[in-house]
Amino acid sequence: MKRKIGLTFVLLIAITAWAFYFYGKKRHIENLEKESHSVAYDALQFLSSAAAFPNTDIPPAAYGEAWDYYQTNYLNVASRMQRTSSWQSMGPQNVGGRTISIAIDPIDTNIIWLGSASGGLWKSTTGGYGLNAWQYIPTGFPVLGVGAIAINPDNSNEMFIGTGETYDYGSSVNGLVRRTTRGSNGIGILKSMDGGITWTHSLNWNYNQQRGVWNLIYNPMNPSTIYAGTTEGVYKSTDSGTTWVHSLNYTMVMDLAIDPNDTTILYAGVGNLSSPTHGLYKTSDGGTSWLKLANGLPSFPNSGRISIDIYKNNSNIVMAHIADDFVSVGLYKSTNKGLSWTQESISDVASYQGWYSKCLKMKDNDSSHVFAGGVVLFESLTGGSNLYESTIYNPDAIDTMPWPDMHGLISNPLDADKIYLLTDAGLYRSNDFGISWKWCANGYNVSQFYQGSVAATDSNLALGGLQDRNTQRYDGSKNWQPVSGGDGTFNAIDQTDPGVQFASSQYLYIFQSLDSGKTFPKFVFQGSSSAFVAPFVLAPSNNMVMYAGDVNLNYSLNQGVSWSGTGPVDNFNPIISMDVSFYNENKIYFATSPSNNYPMHVFLSTDGAHSYSDVSAGLPNRYPRDIAVDPDNDSIAYIVFSGFGTGHVYKTINNGINWIDVSTTLPDIPYHTVLVNPQNSSMVFVGCDFGVFVSMDAGVTWQSFSDGLPQAVMVFDFKYSPSDNALVAFTHGHGVYKFSLKDLNVDVPKISVHRNGFKIYPTIFRQDITIEFNSEKSSLYTFTLLDESGRILFDKNLNAVAGKNLFVIEFPESADGIYFCRLKGENVFSTKKIVKYN
Repeated sequence: MKRKIGLTFVLLIAITAWAFYFYGKKRHIENLEKESHSVAYDALQFLSSAAAFPNTDIPPAAYGEAWDYYQTNYLNVASRMQRTSSWQSMGPQNVGGRTISIAIDPIDTNIIWLGSASGGLWKSTTGGYGLNAWQYIPTGFPVLGVGAIAINPDNSNEMFIGTGETYDYGSSVNGLVRRTTRGSNGIGILKSMDGGITWTHSLNWNYNQQRGVWNLIYNPMNPSTIYAGTTEGVYKSTDSGTTWVHSLNYTMVMDLAIDPNDTTILYAGVGNLSSPTHGLYKTSDGGTSWLKLANGLPSFPNSGRISIDIYKNNSNIVMAHIADDFVSVGLYKSTNKGLSWTQESISDVASYQGWYSKCLKMKDNDSSHVFAGGVVLFESLTGGSNLYESTIYNPDAIDTMPWPDMHGLISNPLDADKIYLLTDAGLYRSNDFGISWKWCANGYNVSQFYQGSVAATDSNLALGGLQDRNTQRYDGSKNWQPVSGGDGTFNAIDQTDPGVQFASSQYLYIFQSLDSGKTFPKFVFQGSSSAFVAPFVLAPSNNMVMYAGDVNLNYSLNQGVSWSGTGPVDNFNPIISMDVSFYNENKIYFATSPSNNYPMHVFLSTDGAHSYSDVSAGLPNRYPRDIAVDPDNDSIAYIVFSGFGTGHVYKTINNGINWIDVSTTLPDIPYHTVLVNPQNSSMVFVGCDFGVFVSMDAGVTWQSFSDGLPQAVMVFDFKYSPSDNALVAFTHGHGVYKFSLKDLNVDVPKISVHRNGFKIYPTIFRQDITIEFNSEKSSLYTFTLLDESGRILFDKNLNAVAGKNLFVIEFPESADGIYFCRLKGENVFSTKKIVKYN
């Protein structure tokens, strides 16, 4: 009897445990469409960490130097590759993406400008209405995030944009615990005098790219004066952006507002994650001096962002939403230009995104009608008190109900009832001050993809996982359809049966579809201590075999019905990349992320994950973002790394026993993806933060392969489409592109001198410099000196001999600062930075 009771008790515990397990899965599935308190933060941390490691942050000049090198050695070099086609967009044109700035033409309000998080600058001439209502605006610069846009109120041909998306300078504690939270890097402020056709640098931060610009404001009474709210504080220009001076030297100015009636008065919301000078500041003398406001405001420090709004019809009334990291502190109002404040509401408008979301607006002709935003939009009809949720999350009604995460709200300058709301889905418009909404981002292709997959037999069937916007399905139309919730990450399509597909969300929750990706009802796997974007793959030679990487290497022999796996493979560092042999489902290469305590490792298993060996020797300690096995020979594999200061593309020809750096002539920037053409294994593609490169000789030489792609597009994943012999690129900021490989002809000469063959000393100097390089034969070289803006100062011809060459370069009279030395010769190109001082 006791045994029977004990058995019953054990069964009851087991049933209860399983009930809780499946209840938890059900709750996760139900809530996947919504973001948890950490998702936006974790997503940006994942990318920031990959770019910065092993440093706390990226080197200040890293992207600028890499862009100079890219321009010199690839963009400005006559193409050696003959091709009859270019990259073509696959959309999605109906998804939009995270949008962080907006400006409306003061005369023609049908002209709207949007700044995306990583897809650059866009323009609509139809007020955002209609199909393909938006046009991408190239600037000639590597612009990704556009955090601010300003148009001269007296001359709409003159405009400025501020670049970058930075929420935190950050600090490093044990690797991934806390790092700089940045969506994209900034290059400063750009200016156009012809309505956005051409651009010049106004404030050049090309070599200080941790910085970002959050606000640009014209003085409406004197438009030659402009203010910029930036991560470095407030900057002011009194000569239309020709020069800038530091007005407020406090870091992380996240919002800035100018009094429309007394333009000597400005308010600055200072501080965000890790900022030491958090507070609301005011100047009454045009920025010469600033006062930290108190008298009714909460005691600081609070470390979230502060949003500000000034009532248009009475500038005595000022409102501020003050947040901590993840919650609202309160909504505050002043009726005497900030001298004293009252708390109108303690509602948690931020909803766990006090560091991230921004939205505050009093109606231009009725200060009692207020909107404030965090994850969703809140509304008050009583001047900021009695806030209630105005928008309700509804993934089935995104055309008429704003998608979550509010990033800005402004009014039409000619009509107080018309307002414009920025979210993770792009732009929403209301013509009745929020009673009804219309999504107005068709053709605004700024989707941030992580990973994709393509059916083997149908080029019109694909999946893609997107930051903020779920897993989406492509069926031949540029209007993609959401099919699985959460932040979409890895996905896969059975290459023998496209009816079977898999999708995953952040932290490796995997779901299966049996109806060609229309629905994903079956939960098949949950990761354990996974990376934010964690990998899983189907074995090419046997699609019944799946591998999934968390801190373990997990495998299934029946497409996820049951799973087995190793124990933690690498001191609990999660697996972040993997690839399987094309003809042996038991052979898999996989790699883990590094931390400050343990370096990254690459492993090889040849027995279906039962055992594995470390094959990391000779590889850099950076984030291993992707692995590609040669389709013809699985002893050959490629791996690409993020970060700076080391090689980025490595190749093995002997199962990882030795690795060769094949990226010595490529720009020193983060690389995200690599693919070997199954039809020609000598053709290797790599995707990075500047687009695509191709090698036609298995990594010996490289060429830019970005014709038709937006400038400086971040390419996060490649997939080969067998049915139409095409390469598909999934970008993080510009959607998906396809390139037909059918007519690709190549004539690529061998590069005789690599980047590291060109030396300069001293690199920090007072007068002359010496350059050293090797040449295979006697030949004429050209030495070019450029200033920091890229302007050529002089050229000098050099008669090189075969072997080692030394030349002393007499430096011209010039100011102290940064300069660039460029060496060109037959099949040779290289650029180095030097610093002059007296």
